[in-house]
Amino acid sequence: MPIAAPQSAGSRIDRIRDPARPACRDDLIWLLHAVKKKVADGAPALQELPRPQLIALFRDFAEAALVLLHGRTCTADELERARRSLADAVAMLYD
Repeated sequence: MPIAAPQSAGSRIDRIRDPARPACRDDLIWLLHAVKKKVADGAPALQELPRPQLIALFRDFAEAALVLLHGRTCTADELERARRSLADAVAMLYD
């Protein structure tokens, strides 16, 4: 059985940002890990962000984390809003 090649971060982000694709918890988890990795690696993209954008990224990260913590009580709209805002922030970090 052939093993699938790993998906690049850019293509994963594009797939997550696709408005035709419904939001899911796995996408939010992947996005949170992507931000965590960029922060841990000291990504230059983060260091170059103006303070308001850095604060917005933190807000989006925290919102996504809280949506996941609420578990089954979060609405589809909350999940979609968190996915969209965090995916846009992550896309900026991978440009």
